[in-house]
Amino acid sequence: MFDERPDNTRRRSRSRGRRSGEPRALRYWVIVAVNIGVLIVGVMAFRGAVAGAPALSPELRVAPEGADWRPLFRPAFYDQSLYFAERIGAILGQDAGASASPGELMASLALALRAVEAAPADAYQWTLLAAVSAAAGFPEPARAALARSIVLAPYNASLAVERLRLFGLYETPLDATAKATIERDLAVADRFRSRELQALLKEYPAITEAVPLPAPDLGPAGPRPEAG
Repeated sequence: MFDERPDNTRRRSRSRGRRSGEPRALRYWVIVAVNIGVLIVGVMAFRGAVAGAPALSPELRVAPEGADWRPLFRPAFYDQSLYFAERIGAILGQDAGASASPGELMASLALALRAVEAAPADAYQWTLLAAVSAAAGFPEPARAALARSIVLAPYNASLAVERLRLFGLYETPLDATAKATIERDLAVADRFRSRELQALLKEYPAITEAVPLPAPDLGPAGPRPEAG
């Protein structure tokens, strides 16, 4: 059929058609650009995860003499801080470094520093750094690491016990801050890790000589300890 509309009406209709098609095309290309951006971000995130995973990055792997680089703790395959901490255990053995050589202690200290660098907000890694630094003969860095652990997790039950093991790092006579810190760790450990604490106090009687038990009760309204 012939279009009997005037020429100016047909021109306006074609113009409206072109204008209505332009937003559709624009939306299409915006969606394409967004999808490409999401894909690029995903690829970059995957590359970052791969680069930071000991399981996929040979340069991060640590194989103590006579041992494999693979950790026993499966999540450590993909977490640097957990991996380095686990490798310290593989180097120092069951006696926590009591029979370790100077070379093994220094290697463990280097790994503890790398673990803290990988997870600077992890109180467990700072506690480990304090312990390894003390064992390697560096009391001042050990005290600094211990203080950082206390700041990050003051009411963590398992860390309270581990920090009490490092009682020897406190300078004597104890000042008010040190006494308050030890009292808090004793209170938390006594409530939530009582058996471990009693065994620890038998091994380190100097703790109760400096800060006698019973430790102050936290009370029902006191801060809840962190899981651990």
